[in-house]
Amino acid sequence: MSSDEVYTSQLGRSIQEQERTHQQFQLITSALGFLLHPSVAVTLPSEPAIADIGTGTGRFLKEIYKHYPNARRLDGFDISSAFFDSAEFLPAAIQLHIHDVKTAFPAHLHGVFDLVHIRYLVGAMEPSDWAPVLHNLISLLKPGGGIQWTEPAGADMKIACSRVAPDELILTRLNSIFLEGPMTARSRAGVTMLPQVMQDAGMTVEQHIINTRDSPHLSQELAKNAAIAYLNFARSALGKQSSHAMTEDELREAEAKIQEEISYGAYPQYNIHTVLGRI
Repeated sequence: MSSDEVYTSQLGRSIQEQERTHQQFQLITSALGFLLHPSVAVTLPSEPAIADIGTGTGRFLKEIYKHYPNARRLDGFDISSAFFDSAEFLPAAIQLHIHDVKTAFPAHLHGVFDLVHIRYLVGAMEPSDWAPVLHNLISLLKPGGGIQWTEPAGADMKIACSRVAPDELILTRLNSIFLEGPMTARSRAGVTMLPQVMQDAGMTVEQHIINTRDSPHLSQELAKNAAIAYLNFARSALGKQSSHAMTEDELREAEAKIQEEISYGAYPQYNIHTVLGRI
């Protein structure tokens, strides 16, 4: 199964999913407290060349452009153009390209970029993908260039709620469906392997970890965003053998109850890892 098939089979590429990922990007940026980690930003030239992997609509690059309007180039890469904004809505410095990060980049892009940025690619990554994908990303870097890679520790995600026992929540059952799927192995491999894979590639590595519980002002919106993804995962699991799988009637009932649970304060609690590597 290709990277794009992995994504579309579980979450799809609908307008709703585009909106969800855009909101997720804003929420995670707020939770992190940075677009670029300070130790990354201080190393960039005033006119940087930056690549964004899994770029979607190019939202990261559009935010970067506000900080670096004289950027030499801002290139986004994605396996699908389904979410790409039209060029007329993008600054001239931003160029979006179709490319599968699991394949080598063209030679004319080697040694071009000061920074490669990746966020939430884990859903398309098998444990065996991390080292070769990193090799492909390093090929893009200038000498002294760096990588900023942010991924959730989804395998350890749980539903927290102060007013209702978590075991009684529909969100907890939906989370269990998510954890029974292939995302668990992918997520655990990513946050566990990435720092070591970078070190093995000869990079200097820093790791920074936050938890969603540290951003209580975002918990309700994080929960609403996660609920959309949970429901899509649950729909993709209909008819499959699972101790937590739902019927169509149960799924409809879940959709009706989720907002009530979120109003009680239920939200997904998990770590978010940002790994910085420099060659």
